[in-house]
Amino acid sequence: MLIRLQKYMSERGICSRRRAEQFIVSGKIKVNGIIVTTLGTKVDTDNDVVTYHNDVVRNPDRLHYIMLHKPAGIVTSCSQPGAPTVVDLVKIKDRVYPVGRLDKDSTGLLLLTNDGDLAFRLMHPRFQHEKEYIVDTVDPITEGALQKLRQGMRLTDARTQPAKVFKLALRRFRIVLREGRNRQIRRMCQKVGNEVKRLKRIRIENIVIGSLPMGAWRVLTGEEKEVLFERIGLAGQTRPAAQEPTRKPGQARKTNQTRAAEHGPTRKPGQARKTNQTRAAEHGPTRKPGQTRKPKQTRAAEHGPTRKPGQTRKPNQTRRSRSR
Repeated sequence: MLIRLQKYMSERGICSRRRAEQFIVSGKIKVNGIIVTTLGTKVDTDNDVVTYHNDVVRNPDRLHYIMLHKPAGIVTSCSQPGAPTVVDLVKIKDRVYPVGRLDKDSTGLLLLTNDGDLAFRLMHPRFQHEKEYIVDTVDPITEGALQKLRQGMRLTDARTQPAKVFKLALRRFRIVLREGRNRQIRRMCQKVGNEVKRLKRIRIENIVIGSLPMGAWRVLTGEEKEVLFERIGLAGQTRPAAQEPTRKPGQARKTNQTRAAEHGPTRKPGQARKTNQTRAAEHGPTRKPGQTRKPKQTRAAEHGPTRKPGQTRKPNQTRRSRSR
């Protein structure tokens, strides 16, 4: 199946689509050993080999959905020479990346994931998902200034969309945005003659920071993920890698002896494994004598194809989850 290179990178948890576009233009991605710098380049998911920093890009074994209470002074990035990043705070084996921005001086809720579809839906401006902030200002905030924030205003790059704004105290207000321009709230406050003293994000759609301590992180609950997928338009889509693994991270595969001790042996002591001939004698052969194995085309013609045209083979995680 042919898909755009930036989508290929995003779906495999390397980075967001926008970040992938930057990597492509800067020549950091190779397809079949050749550096690709053209946006819109398509790759064959079954045959092409994509590398990033000389590592082959593969599907993640498991999708992660993490919420972090970002402290001030931490950079929202995967890497920043000489500065701590939000990724440094999340100690997991798999690679994750932040969804959206939260500037260095701001605190509050930040999501991290390796699910490219989720990151794309939350970050792209056309989806207009809600993000809520608590803002403390240096000077008292007037009702006139709040009204200007509600109506939207012209900044240097564009006009902001109307926002929900609620006054909480003389120098504090709550604002709900459906966009995420660079340092938007700080620039809006400057536009009305004030300055931001503290800025904290407390909600992204249905995900609320609650009592999560500063610098701490946790995995989203099943209910939180279900509601979030519903709100951003991903409900009902198969997300195979999001299924719980059959083994915990670092847990070794059970040996036959361990499984036999837990569930009982499948064969009696000393009994040899049955051959195909023995099983055929007990249950009848699956094919008549002299009959050859039917090719896939014949079986598909008799019973219908097992996969739709263009559909890829389902990962083991998906097949296991559906058989339960």
